[in-house]
Amino acid sequence: MKRNPSSYDQWFDSFNQFLKEGLMMDSENKDQLLKLMRYHATFQQGKELVNLDDYVKKMKAGQNKIYFVSA
Repeated sequence: MKRNPSSYDQWFDSFNQFLKEGLMMDSENKDQLLKLMRYHATFQQGKELVNLDDYVKKMKAGQNKIYFVSA
């Protein structure tokens, strides 16, 4: 992901549904899968996705929760 972001973005576009399913279904490996995930964020312009570490770094002061929906 860090060495070649555009290549990773293409890979993620192909496999993101499987990664999302794995996060919900595979509790043993969810920490490893979470590192592979990318998310839409309101602070990002356009369609760029961010990983969880970058999202947490840009959270507002006093924000200590992240809400999400899974279906």
